[in-house]
Amino acid sequence: MVILGLLPGVTLAALAAALYTSRRTASKLLSLLYAALLCTTWMLLGTESLALVDSLAFGPVLGWWILGSVLSLAWFVKERRHRHHEVSSKPKRLDWLEAGLFVILAFFTLTALITAVLSPPNNYDTMTYHMARQVYWIQQANLEHYPSNSLRQLFMPPLAEFWGVNLYILAGHDRWANMVQWIAYVFGMVAIAQIARSLGASRRGQLIAACIGASNPMAWLNASSPKNDLLVALWVLCVAAFGLRVVRKRTCTWLDAVVIGWTVGLLALTKGTAAVFALPVCVIVGGAILWSERWRAVPIALVILMFSVLPCVGHFNRNYQMFGNPSGPVEPENEGTSLYTNQSHSAGDLTSNVIRNMTLHMGLPFEEWNQWLQDTSYALHDALELDPNKDDITWKKMPYKVVYLPGSENNAGALAHFLLSLIIPFWVWRLVANDPDVQRKWLVRAWTFVPVVGFLLFCAVFRWQPWHARLHIPIFGLLAPLAGLCLGRIRAGTWGAILVIGCSVAWFIPSMPNVTRPFWGERNIFTTDRIEQRFSIRRQWLPGSKLMVDVAKAIDAREIGFHMGHNEYQHPLMQMMREQLGDGVRFVNVNSKAVSNPEKTRYSPDMVIRTRTSWHELQVNESVYISAARHGIFVAYVPEDRLRKAPDEHRAALFFGWQSMSGLRKPGHGVRLMTRDTATLRYRHFRRTDFAVSVTVKNPTNTPVTLSFLNKRQQLGEMVLPPGATVSRNVRLPTRRGINTLTLRGKRGLEFTVLRTVPWRPNRYAEPSTGG
Repeated sequence: MVILGLLPGVTLAALAAALYTSRRTASKLLSLLYAALLCTTWMLLGTESLALVDSLAFGPVLGWWILGSVLSLAWFVKERRHRHHEVSSKPKRLDWLEAGLFVILAFFTLTALITAVLSPPNNYDTMTYHMARQVYWIQQANLEHYPSNSLRQLFMPPLAEFWGVNLYILAGHDRWANMVQWIAYVFGMVAIAQIARSLGASRRGQLIAACIGASNPMAWLNASSPKNDLLVALWVLCVAAFGLRVVRKRTCTWLDAVVIGWTVGLLALTKGTAAVFALPVCVIVGGAILWSERWRAVPIALVILMFSVLPCVGHFNRNYQMFGNPSGPVEPENEGTSLYTNQSHSAGDLTSNVIRNMTLHMGLPFEEWNQWLQDTSYALHDALELDPNKDDITWKKMPYKVVYLPGSENNAGALAHFLLSLIIPFWVWRLVANDPDVQRKWLVRAWTFVPVVGFLLFCAVFRWQPWHARLHIPIFGLLAPLAGLCLGRIRAGTWGAILVIGCSVAWFIPSMPNVTRPFWGERNIFTTDRIEQRFSIRRQWLPGSKLMVDVAKAIDAREIGFHMGHNEYQHPLMQMMREQLGDGVRFVNVNSKAVSNPEKTRYSPDMVIRTRTSWHELQVNESVYISAARHGIFVAYVPEDRLRKAPDEHRAALFFGWQSMSGLRKPGHGVRLMTRDTATLRYRHFRRTDFAVSVTVKNPTNTPVTLSFLNKRQQLGEMVLPPGATVSRNVRLPTRRGINTLTLRGKRGLEFTVLRTVPWRPNRYAEPSTGG
């Protein structure tokens, strides 16, 4: 069944082959981009249509992609027949440098592909909402918003996850989840080469541009991740490629307008940060359309605007129905847009964000340099009377630091590319100064402002975050064609191109260990189990997750409730549960935020998993759940009638601590010594569920001792302790709520090595003993 997850790839390959073969395609590179656009459109139409009738399930999705593959292959066969008798000109042979550039591109793409296939999704954001939302969509067979405590699962643009949910349904597993970004990585290089071609770069220049784009460490690291940053970069570059074709033709057909508008719509449906990068591109293309089309520019603009909204209609409507806003909530407490956008917009705020975002790419493997750069940045802020940690322009008060983390898919910088961005715009202006093609000269010069303006808009709109380097991928993608244009010229010299590519590749190499998906080392992707790889960031959570699965299996849970914060690991637990309990297991959020649960749906699942708690009991609606197992941050709560089935995990009782323990002292770690013949313990009992006191006591005397358990005058049980013996018992305690008193009546000198509360488990613990 896993192999069926490759079916969308068959559709994409057939579309690419058909368009590449077609006589109507002006550029072979553009034909590949059109294929990506058409395949994504097919996916989007199928996903939204099937979801409308609650049919987002294996059978309908499989039928949809079989139909897509058949139609694409039929189109390819038809185009192939038309070209059968034509004599095609052979492409010019590659020189040694171009062949070397192809080898470099193959190295980047193949290593990223191996990592993507062998690694499970394990990015932190992926675990909390990118993949988790897909499981909820699958179990409800539609895309409707659902009760959740993590609102990012609901309102965030979902195009990358639409791709993911199709692959998940077809494969029955998240095996191919990373392939979405890898495909975007490959087609992004194609788009960069096409942009370079439109700007006048030679074939060598196009290959250089693609190599520079591919060697961005952040791009390569994210090519094996199921996030969406490379998909954003792809659509930004596609808007640029399609727009530049219109500029070069000096005319815009209705089909061109539809293609550009639809691509902008897909971009908006992928990520909220996308608009700032596409805006300068749209300004240049819009200005060219206005100049060439005159009065026709108005209806063309309306067509572009209409088609840029169409892909987002379904998602915008779902957001509006729940939050009253197409883009989702605004309030920071609801993870809304104001949490991510600047709340002040002065020139000083822009300057501060520019400095901090630039230094994300300037870290080196020398702590002295990083500290000097950080101190210099703080000094510059002080000289300008700015606050480098201003709340209004900083995400959740994250402190500003300069770090070097080349293997982190969130923090890896691109120093070589950053330095290139400081040189290339000036080089380009000088390079095209005497270009006889006036239109191309001014187009190239105008393009130098695109990455710069995009970066400034980004700094003006979005709060600074320490992992913004991955959001800068489209900026370096828009810059790469200019680098290819310069370095591809004969006057630039072969050795100059080799030097730049060499520096880019050299800066990339430290990223290959990849913190979460290492190519080599102790926990590399070739020798480490996929389950363990899921917890590469939080390895200490793996035993607790396995324990939660064991509890669910033991009690035969079919509905699992999550009582978690908005940024907790959900997907690894979901995937492990689905693998162990079957696809029929369901998940619900029992502590969902009110705004996401307008109908006030009330759940009573078979089991509740809560994180970061020390509660002995948990009440969900009218049902009371008892802690049955605990490890790390995870606690499993089950109904009292299922407690006997749960594993006998004594750490389950999350003891609040005795209110007081008179008559006992602690001479050493883990030991309580009786200092009188009678000890009085006060404890707090919660609600009305039963629990017990677990006791392990040693009699160091030479005579038998009877240890009695009393609650006021009520006899709870007795233990007869032979001389020198160690005895363990679990004695049931009263169920009265509030402060209670437990009296231990024995003999001075008794040693208690265990004295704590545990859940009372009928048929597992004996009733209070009256003997030894």
